[in-house]
Amino acid sequence: MASCFLGTCCLVVFVARLATAWLIPGAVLCPEECQCKGFTFQFVDCVKTSLQMVPTNFPENVYMIEMSHNNFSKIPEKSFSGLKRLFRLEMHNCNIRYIESGSFNNLPNLAYVYLSNNKLTAITPKMFNSLESLTWLDLEKNNIGEIQKGSFSNLSSLNWLDLDSNQIVNLEDNTFLGLTNLTRMFLSYNKIEEIKNNTFLGLTSLMTLTLTKNRINRIEAGSFESLASLTTLIMDYNMMRKIDKDTFFGLGRLESLSMDNNNIGFIQRDAFVYTVNLTSLSLINNTIKELETDTFRGLKKLQHLMLSSNQITQLDEHCFEDLGNLVFLDLSRNRIHTLVPDNFKYLVSLVTLSLAGNHLRCIHPESFLDNKRLITVSLDSNGYLNLPTNESLLISSSIENLYLSSCHISYLPPKIFEQLPSLESVLLHRNNLQYFSKASFSPLKRLTHLDLYDNPLLCDCALQDAWSWVNSANITFSGRCAGPGALADRPLYRLESLDCSGTAGSRRTTGRVEDFSCRSYRYDSSLSDPEDLAGMAAPAQPDPATMKQQFRAYQSPHEATASAVVSVLVVQCVLFAAVLLVLGFVYYKRRHRGNLSYDPYSQASVDNVPLCATA
Repeated sequence: MASCFLGTCCLVVFVARLATAWLIPGAVLCPEECQCKGFTFQFVDCVKTSLQMVPTNFPENVYMIEMSHNNFSKIPEKSFSGLKRLFRLEMHNCNIRYIESGSFNNLPNLAYVYLSNNKLTAITPKMFNSLESLTWLDLEKNNIGEIQKGSFSNLSSLNWLDLDSNQIVNLEDNTFLGLTNLTRMFLSYNKIEEIKNNTFLGLTSLMTLTLTKNRINRIEAGSFESLASLTTLIMDYNMMRKIDKDTFFGLGRLESLSMDNNNIGFIQRDAFVYTVNLTSLSLINNTIKELETDTFRGLKKLQHLMLSSNQITQLDEHCFEDLGNLVFLDLSRNRIHTLVPDNFKYLVSLVTLSLAGNHLRCIHPESFLDNKRLITVSLDSNGYLNLPTNESLLISSSIENLYLSSCHISYLPPKIFEQLPSLESVLLHRNNLQYFSKASFSPLKRLTHLDLYDNPLLCDCALQDAWSWVNSANITFSGRCAGPGALADRPLYRLESLDCSGTAGSRRTTGRVEDFSCRSYRYDSSLSDPEDLAGMAAPAQPDPATMKQQFRAYQSPHEATASAVVSVLVVQCVLFAAVLLVLGFVYYKRRHRGNLSYDPYSQASVDNVPLCATA
């Protein structure tokens, strides 16, 4: 039965092949080195077959040819002639240096051509202009340094053009004329130095343009005027030094603009008035020193603004005036060292603000009073930060997440979070805290996460109230003891008790924490010099003795009584030991009659000591 079934299957396949050959002449042809799959429409697989030239005997009904990873230096004329059903052609990594004129003639249905990772040096008008149905052309990672005029004049169906990682230096006027339906173009990782006025003429449907990692240092006014449909422009890693008022003229539909890692030091006023639909603007890692009034005028739809890793020292009161819809602002890794109430008053929709890695010394507690939707504030890595001693760091009914890691904080005043009732998460890892009190966190009824990891916590009796609170509160806590003794590196919340041996937790001090407030702090122009900023000392912090006195003030009456009892016992023990010492000395003198050369370990001494001594 099995052999009969197998024979029937073979017969069916044979008949099908004959029928296909009769109905579609040439369908049974297949290059010797390749594999042909399918009947009505065939897929020819010639990948990694060591081909030295393009085969010619393809089946006429082929719809896809995959010939990547071979080694032929050119595509000869009429290589694919007559393949009217060919839809997709892939020839990656084939060492192709030249495409002869007419190589792609008479291919009315060819839509996808992949020629990446080859060695083409130029694009000429006779290469692709016969491909009227071409929608996708991938020429990434070649050596293309020249694009001749008219090379794309007949490719009105092209939707995707990838020219990344080539050697293009100059883009002549009208280079892309004819690409009326192109929506995506990639020109990153080339050597383009200048964008001229008519470079992109005719690209009326283009929506995404990437120019990352070139050498662009100049953009002529009106260069983007014809890109009426452009929504995304990426120009990271170039050499731009400024943004002029007319740089982005004509980009009325632009939604996302990124110019990270340039050398932009100046943004002219009203530079973005023509990009009224912009929702995301990224200018990370430039050399911007100042944000002038009206810098962002017209950007009423902007939602995300990234300005990290610049050299901004202060914020103009009106620089964010038009940004009423902004929800995310990143000002991290700048040189800002004070915040005042007017800095962010126009950002009424702001949700997330990062000021990490600045030189913040003072934050006025009312800096965010107008930001009723603000949820997350990052103040990480501000090593000069001064904390107010008798009031809340910030006043806000909306902030839920506050990041204060790596700020050299060694003391948390009791009222530091008093007017942040919505606070749910506080991150204080990598600071210098040896102690903390539950009084600092007791106003936070919504607190769910407290991170004190990588602080040198001393788990002795001075931490008693905090330890009890951590174990009873319904929060996620992270923090390990730095001592004393055997408690080192143990999680605080897992301890069954603290180390109250000796005098731990009962030391008395006379120091006090000086009152400090940022309400009267003003911007000091003398700190604008980078050398001054580099030389600023970290803010004075109370010494450990003073901190212990502050924490002792918040211990319970029972703890205070216990400490007093321990102190009395210690004193009594010391006095008792002193009395024993005196009595022992007197006995020794009377027994040996002042013989100071007595050696208790010599054999003679041992022999002369009676078993029972009398007074």
